[in-house]
Amino acid sequence: MNAWVKSGQKDAPQRVKGVIQWMKELMQEYSEIKSLRPDVVSLSTLAAARAKKSSSNSASKAEAILSYMENHGLSLNTISYNTMQYSCSNSKFHTNLI
Repeated sequence: MNAWVKSGQKDAPQRVKGVIQWMKELMQEYSEIKSLRPDVVSLSTLAAARAKKSSSNSASKAEAILSYMENHGLSLNTISYNTMQYSCSNSKFHTNLI
């Protein structure tokens, strides 16, 4: 997932989101395998993919991902917070989020 983010491809966010969705589907099918659950690393990677897209709503999408993480009991880390700062600085409408 990180390779897609670093590639700069326009479809990187969709590809990363697809992997996370696949993880969720597998988690439902194989609930006994806890390592399939999307974690701080995979969700922070998705937020980074959204942040690098540099669209007008990239910051709000990254913020939504981080909110999802907090609401699901995941502890945000330095990478999570740095991703949010990057997305705010990259967004055209970042002043609404600060």
